Amino acid sequence: MLMRVTTTNHPTALSCRVPLARRVFLAPRVLLAVQVLLASLSTACLDLFPVDGEEDPPSRRRSNSGEGEGEGEGEGEGEGEGEGEGEGEGEGEGEGEGEGEGEGEVASLADTAREVLRVTAIPAQLLDGSLDLCWDVVANATALSGGNVLVTTGTVTNTNAGPVYSATPSDALIFAFPGGQVRFNVTTFQGDFSTANAVEFYGAPHAVAFDIDTGVDNFTASSTLAANGSGTLAADGIFDDIYTMDLVGQRNTVVEFDSGAVDYDFNDLLQGTITGPQGFDVDVVDRERYHAVFFENFAEDHSSDVQVSGSAGGRQWSMTDGAIRRTFSNGLATEASFWAQTGGTLRADGSVVGGFAFRSRSNAFDIVLVLPDGEEVLEQHQR
Repeated sequence: MLMRVTTTNHPTALSCRVPLARRVFLAPRVLLAVQVLLASLSTACLDLFPVDGEEDPPSRRRSNSGEGEGEGEGEGEGEGEGEGEGEGEGEGEGEGEGEGEGEGEVASLADTAREVLRVTAIPAQLLDGSLDLCWDVVANATALSGGNVLVTTGTVTNTNAGPVYSATPSDALIFAFPGGQVRFNVTTFQGDFSTANAVEFYGAPHAVAFDIDTGVDNFTASSTLAANGSGTLAADGIFDDIYTMDLVGQRNTVVEFDSGAVDYDFNDLLQGTITGPQGFDVDVVDRERYHAVFFENFAEDHSSDVQVSGSAGGRQWSMTDGAIRRTFSNGLATEASFWAQTGGTLRADGSVVGGFAFRSRSNAFDIVLVLPDGEEVLEQHQR
């Protein structure tokens, strides 16, 4: 599930059509996280960034040192052709031993770098997304059932006419939409149910835990927060079909009220191990800060600081300075100077091979992966 997503200045259809006492508003943080969670399901109800001209999305280009493209430009046969084809099923005859082998190595290095950056950036967003979506679906199920009793089972279906609720199944809570569904097994859901959105709910004392199955992700998520603003986070299980995460963390939250304004400041530390095929075994330390101010307008910023170390594709990988910066005003990306602080250097066996970067376009801000074979959009946000 590539974190190639778009945020827009409108809520999802699910949230903006629910007759709650106060309309549920999904901030860009929530939209981003929910889209990360559901991107691989190709749902029509969220604004996904299209992959123009690609039949197979980049997220499925798994690192595979035996399947590079290793195109050659010469006409030499014999040793050159054999080496090029053996290294990476070359699409050409190769120009000798060095040419065929070198192209295959570049493809493998780029693919592995892509996976290291992408896979280590997903879990924090995925955990946020699952927590926010769980609150959203529980809130809708509860409201559509009359609002008198908390509802954590049944099915909420997103339709063109708005969300509808049914009481089945009795052992799970399902969010159904065109093209797929997300299944929750909610084991704990305690908190302030007068809150109007996920930001308010998770900014107040709570205890939430559930199993989630999206079809490509199947993991356990939890979040707690005490009255003093300290809490815990955890995510344990499979994501993106083939990776396993075992992550725990702490959360510190400060909520301030001043002359009608509400200021939320979430500071999370999530760390642990991600494992996968071809020797993928990476330790991740991810510090997330989400700051939002509600007044006459809605302003927010979201910072991610990532450290990575471990092995993948037969190489040792490290990043000590990964940084992604985002800021929004009323749902639109703004303040390019803040986004421009995005950066970080990824190293393979000590050599620089890529990292994160920011790109500004006329109608959007992009967070991109800088790779040995070019750049690839990681996130895209409407401005």
